[in-house]
Amino acid sequence: MGRFLASSGFEPNYVISSTANRAMTTAKLVTEYLQYDFTTTMLDRRVYHAAMSDLYGIIREIPDDVENCLLIGHNPTFTDIANDLTGDQLDNLPTAGVYGVELPLDTWVKVRAGVGNRFLFKTPKLLVEEKSSA
Repeated sequence: MGRFLASSGFEPNYVISSTANRAMTTAKLVTEYLQYDFTTTMLDRRVYHAAMSDLYGIIREIPDDVENCLLIGHNPTFTDIANDLTGDQLDNLPTAGVYGVELPLDTWVKVRAGVGNRFLFKTPKLLVEEKSSA
């Protein structure tokens, strides 16, 4: 998925990851593909058991000079917040799934339900299906 994200043109200038081992491993792999310095990743233990309101709080703390943020964390909260931000109705954002949300806001403090637009959605299964049909 890191390779896909890099080829999509997405370039984060801020990365937040859960401190869970699998999330940090994912963050290391993905940031390597994105040529982002993993040592600057914000490792936030609050992401691990975050309720949706907690994750909104973490997002609202992102500095305003950040244009593109990559969040790496866990379900069910990541599926819930993707749906809440965009109005989508995903059943499940699978492990290693990528869901990009554009937020047409001038500050992260204004992030709330319904303000986002999905610009990217990819899962490992979709990548395999695309490769096999090509």
